[in-house]
Amino acid sequence: MADRRRKISDIIANIIMVIVILIVIIPFYLLVITAFKSFPEILRVPPTFFPQKFTLEGFMLIRTHGGDVVRSFINSLVVASAVTLTTLFFSSLAGYAFAIYRFKLKEALFIAVISKYLLPQIILVIPWYGIMAKLGLIDNLLGIFIVDMIGAWTIYYTRSYISQIPQDYIDAARIDGASEPYVLFKIIWPMMKPAIGVIVVMNFLWSWNWFTWPLILLHSKENF
Repeated sequence: MADRRRKISDIIANIIMVIVILIVIIPFYLLVITAFKSFPEILRVPPTFFPQKFTLEGFMLIRTHGGDVVRSFINSLVVASAVTLTTLFFSSLAGYAFAIYRFKLKEALFIAVISKYLLPQIILVIPWYGIMAKLGLIDNLLGIFIVDMIGAWTIYYTRSYISQIPQDYIDAARIDGASEPYVLFKIIWPMMKPAIGVIVVMNFLWSWNWFTWPLILLHSKENF
């Protein structure tokens, strides 16, 4: 009787999982096939689930009227990759410090860091622009990189994850003479691979999709 109930629960769980997967995948599928549809077919109601006629006219239109798409893609890729790697590095350092060390005003400083995450990003655009103007980084990709390279939520996430790792691993490494960078990058990092994956994916997508700040900071076509 218990085995039968377990089988039924497994079937229900698998059905729910399939439904969730379809909900996630179908928008991406529609996004891809729409690129190969003609313009009248894109506007058709109800929409077609499969292109009636494959066409590359959308890609040709981008090639002729879309500007330098390759340069824009490379700029976005370079900035998003640099932001992701530096965010991962600095957030790991800060998260490790907040999780392991004890120092004065630790909680107050952590709350101050997290408070940045609570503010809408658009509120910070004006002070950011003033700082970039003083640094001479207006219309410079480095200005986007500097603003994005440290994230409050990644510090919170790494702190929470490292706090769950048993202290015995860290104490044993220190007894064996391991330095703090060795403890972090050789012992802690391998244990937090899932967290690193989440940080990399989320930060890359966030940096790639953030449009407002680059639109305000950058002016020349070469930087778009």
